[in-house]
Amino acid sequence: MTVTMTTKERREFVLTLEKTSKQTQIIIGSLLGDGYLFKSTRKGKDINGFKLDIKLDALEYLESIHKELGGCPQSPKDVNSWCRESIKVRIIPQKGKWKEKSLCSFRTFIHPSFWFYDDIFYKIDETTGRRKKIVPINLHKHLTPLVLAHWFIQDGSKGISGYMLHTQRFTFGENKRIQDALGKVFKFETSLYKDRKTKNGIQIYKVYIKASSKEHFIKIISPYIHPYFEYKL
Repeated sequence: MTVTMTTKERREFVLTLEKTSKQTQIIIGSLLGDGYLFKSTRKGKDINGFKLDIKLDALEYLESIHKELGGCPQSPKDVNSWCRESIKVRIIPQKGKWKEKSLCSFRTFIHPSFWFYDDIFYKIDETTGRRKKIVPINLHKHLTPLVLAHWFIQDGSKGISGYMLHTQRFTFGENKRIQDALGKVFKFETSLYKDRKTKNGIQIYKVYIKASSKEHFIKIISPYIHPYFEYKL
């Protein structure tokens, strides 16, 4: 059953959220990672909500985020919750040699407050005419240890001597922006790692945090790493 709240009730809760709040940092870290915004139309206007999918093995981590965002509403007037529903589990069939994929996910209510995230994380692709996730122009203003930790949990891995952020979905210029932001905010030494090329011959990149910054990286994010993902360190 979907619980509906009035705009006034939602706004009262939204006004308590500062841009440095823990909830906002989780959402930003997740949008840099595996999270995304979905659109729904209400009274002729597009309004956003937030959704996060993650592998079923990491259910406890998703439950922790679900809880931080308020969990499920206990009543139609429960303004302490951002979440529209309980966590759902779904099986996605895979083609060829790949086994089926088990995911768990949840989504929030739609609300005008998510326009803030839509403005900085999405643009219309000139080629396809569709919304496309981008790296925020002023990324350095949004990076915190908590943001970085959730980003790494969802889209990072251990490299040979450093750590990798799997930023293949972003352009070369956006990956350079990530490098600049990580250097400016955390003083990390990074490089761009060449991955495969697309079918159109476009080179794809990842951001590599060098061995010289390894200990500093661990020190910054380790207090915020969920126990399930400690193996990544």
